Amino acid sequence: MVRDQISSEMWEIINRLYLFLRGQNFDKVWNSSPYDFYKEIKEYSLLFQGITESTFPHQTGYEFIKAGKYIERADKTARILDSKSHLGCFGDDGEAGAFDVAQWMAVLRACSALESYHQAYVSDITPQNVSNLLLLSWHFPRSILFCLEQLDLALHAISGCPRTHYSNEAERISGRLISELKYMTQQEIFARGLHRTLDHIGNQLSVVGVEFSQRYMFFPVHDPAAEIAGRA
Repeated sequence: MVRDQISSEMWEIINRLYLFLRGQNFDKVWNSSPYDFYKEIKEYSLLFQGITESTFPHQTGYEFIKAGKYIERADKTARILDSKSHLGCFGDDGEAGAFDVAQWMAVLRACSALESYHQAYVSDITPQNVSNLLLLSWHFPRSILFCLEQLDLALHAISGCPRTHYSNEAERISGRLISELKYMTQQEIFARGLHRTLDHIGNQLSVVGVEFSQRYMFFPVHDPAAEIAGRA
């Protein structure tokens, strides 16, 4: 359906990924080297994003791609970070133990954030700093706050509504989430509970996705005959 709407370079990458997946024996992949398989998927994804940025007109269609990307990215960062919040390995001083450091490092690696973490924090890896980077960073492109800002920009670019206002439920929720995170501190996050905070964000992102889809892609079907019969 969208082949004539995207660049030939974008279509080529999608087709190459499709053929790559079709050629896999997934039992063999899982038993031998799933790391290499997922690394290949990641590289295709990054290549597609770079080609999209370089070959697709930055107009309304681009804003739809951008909105979808940042909803997904924020959700995945929240899920990855939340997977660690259940382990309950916080010391009384808030520091992570030796075993915990390896697990938090895995969270950073999963978000391609390890180098950015070491640039931002000279100290050892701690739950508070990892959460701060992946939740509240204005600059790291996979942090939830960064993703929400980009999502909100895309939503308002599509609707034409100024960011000081909202014209639909998706814009209202995204704007409210940004405000919540802007004024949230590490202490408040951990006092409230990291899992509870991330669960709230995930639920709100789901609502944004549904509202966005219903407004722009999946319109409700109205049956005039049924409406007339109902009035009769």
